[in-house]
Amino acid sequence: MLDDMRDDTGPARDTRAGGDPLAIPGVLLRGWWIAAIFVICATTLGAWYAFGVAEPSYRATTTLAVETAAPPLPDIQSPNAGLPPEDIALNTEIEVLRSRGVLTRLADRPGIADHPRFPGGTGDRVEDLRRAIVARVKRGTRTIEIGVVTGDPALSRDIANGLAGLYVTAGVERKSEAIEQAVGWLSGRAQSLGADLLAREARLRALRERADLDGAEGIAASGIELERLLARLPEIRAEAARLEARLAGARDADADPVRVASILGDASLDRLAAGVATGEGRLRFDRRLSHVATATATALASLRADEAALAGRIEDLRRRAEARADTLDAIAQLERETEAVRVLHDSFVRRLKETTVQRGLQAPDAWILSEAVDGRRIAPLRGRITAMSALSGLVLAVIAILLRHRIWGGLRTAPELERETGLPVLGAILRDPAGGPSDEGRIGLRQLRTSLVMSRLPVSVIALTSPGPDGTRAGMAVGLADAFAETGRRVLLLAGDTGPEGLQPHLDLPWDEITLDPGEATPARRARRDPRHSFDVLALPADGNGGQSGANGWHGSDSGAIFDRLRGAYDTVIIDLPPVLIAAQTRALASHADAVLLSVSAGATPRRQVHAAIRQFGLVAMPLRGLVLTAAVPGGTGIRATLARHGITRAPVISAV
Repeated sequence: MLDDMRDDTGPARDTRAGGDPLAIPGVLLRGWWIAAIFVICATTLGAWYAFGVAEPSYRATTTLAVETAAPPLPDIQSPNAGLPPEDIALNTEIEVLRSRGVLTRLADRPGIADHPRFPGGTGDRVEDLRRAIVARVKRGTRTIEIGVVTGDPALSRDIANGLAGLYVTAGVERKSEAIEQAVGWLSGRAQSLGADLLAREARLRALRERADLDGAEGIAASGIELERLLARLPEIRAEAARLEARLAGARDADADPVRVASILGDASLDRLAAGVATGEGRLRFDRRLSHVATATATALASLRADEAALAGRIEDLRRRAEARADTLDAIAQLERETEAVRVLHDSFVRRLKETTVQRGLQAPDAWILSEAVDGRRIAPLRGRITAMSALSGLVLAVIAILLRHRIWGGLRTAPELERETGLPVLGAILRDPAGGPSDEGRIGLRQLRTSLVMSRLPVSVIALTSPGPDGTRAGMAVGLADAFAETGRRVLLLAGDTGPEGLQPHLDLPWDEITLDPGEATPARRARRDPRHSFDVLALPADGNGGQSGANGWHGSDSGAIFDRLRGAYDTVIIDLPPVLIAAQTRALASHADAVLLSVSAGATPRRQVHAAIRQFGLVAMPLRGLVLTAAVPGGTGIRATLARHGITRAPVISAV
């Protein structure tokens, strides 16, 4: 029977798992007023910040063209030296633009750092200025775009144009400084080389003067003399050797007068050698021999002296010739060195003149293509801030709606209620969007009646309660009583809730006459039948303390006897009890029922109240027979049913049927 009931009330949908695509949109659309509040508040705050609080920022842009066709150092041959062609050179120039030296000169200009809208924040004016400047290289070009963002449009313009002008001027100054440095270095080197050249020329003159003391004729005569002496020296040495040989032969002749005379080669000795046999002849021979030997020895000594003198003269002439040759070599080497120094000196002097000429020919490496005008406002982006604020408010609203639905939201469908509680939903009583009696609601009540009648346990007393105040429970109780009465049963509707959400608004009966006295022996006598329905109505008395429960006198042994009498008088007794979380005696009255049903209003009863009510019955070991989903929406797949199931369209609560 439970399956039949679910078929009538719509197919089961797993809203938590995303089976129904309109589950979350339905929750969000039901909370449209929350979203509207969040969006309005967020949009208002965003607009207030964008138009009233946020400080405006203005951006001015200057464009520079940079020459990147030549080496970075000044070239003496080219007065228009530029930058290297590599892309890294442009990035280096950007760092030069943002360097402390350039920015310090810019900040020192009047009207920049002392401007009331000058960017601040770090306490260092140069660092503040660097943060306000954004420089970038335009892709595919040799141009640098300088952007400046400040709180004043004129200040942004002045900083951008001033920085561009300082960069161009700094480039020329940098090249001029390099040229001045080159001029100073070249001048120093030229002076040093000039002094060195003068010293070398003086040494060369001195060497030349020393080489010219003997003159050309003296040098020639010395050469002739050396040649003559070199030719004479062997002759003297040969004559001396001959005389030495004669003397040595005479000594070794063994006193043979003839032989001695032959060796010495003296004619007188040859003549006297024949008469040495006599004593007087011998004496004359010895005297002549002594005279010849002495003369030969004297001639030998003279030759030796001449040899020594001649050798000394030859050595002196050789030393003088070698000294003269060394001097000539030194003169030749010094002449070469002097010429090299003269060439180097002339080269430095020429370069110095060329570099000096470049002082007035330097061209800047960059020039301004377009000057900045008054900055345009770039912040705050009021439209974007307002739109993002509205979007943020919408996101926060979605989060708030989903949290609200999760914490306080009600359960809208039978499958969702079963998953949440773990208890069966015995019926889903549909509501009518038109506000009148619902045919689908009557079908749901009949199916609920069938489920109770066909249960395994006999059901004659049915207690119906809700977790909290619920305007649908009493109407459902009236409809359930009608459903049982249609089968020919004797039905009694016992009103246990005397509050505004009880049965009084649904019945046209004198309430004082049908209020039951706890001590009455025959309670069925007070029952009255409403002319619009086919069942009897009996009301429990109020507790007398302003409460809405009539259960104050209905606990103990008497209450059991009264319910036994009612069981005997009627086939079915339906008790409409006050909310279990409000009335303390609801569970006491429900203990006399054969089946206790918990009414849950679709989309209205919070989840936590449903769990709290189930826990109340669990504390007294009184299990619920099941749940009844009231004010449910129609099933099916049509647009109207789908929108109603998710609460996108509103409908009144259940009317008495």
